[in-house]
Amino acid sequence: MRRAGNGSSVAHNAGSNMRLGCGIADARRVIELGVGLAIGTDGAMCSDNQNMYEAMRYASMVSNVRGPDFRRWLTTPEIIFAATEGGARATGFDKIGKLAPGYRADIVFVDLASVNWMPLNDAANQIVLTETVAVSFM
Repeated sequence: MRRAGNGSSVAHNAGSNMRLGCGIADARRVIELGVGLAIGTDGAMCSDNQNMYEAMRYASMVSNVRGPDFRRWLTTPEIIFAATEGGARATGFDKIGKLAPGYRADIVFVDLASVNWMPLNDAANQIVLTETVAVSFM
């Protein structure tokens, strides 16, 4: 694997990898090498859906089963970063991936009245580990 500096990224498609039995990516090592990490869903044929909440949850869980050393596990803030800014970088998009002046944004609202958010303790953990998709278009 090449070191950082060349602008490369790795798309971590944990759900697809589990479905196809292709192994578990060492996402911690990718980060240690300074290579960009993105969370992906892969195609619907090999991961069953395009649910980014599920993809983030899978990325979290597979990093845990790589070994018992919790210091090597991906943190939920790292996973959110990989799913947003990491994904934008990997696909070559500028000015997306975060809420900041001058950036374009699609904003997702979560229902804090959902049982997944009661009580609200750690928003990053709750987004990655408990949020489900209940889509409503206004």
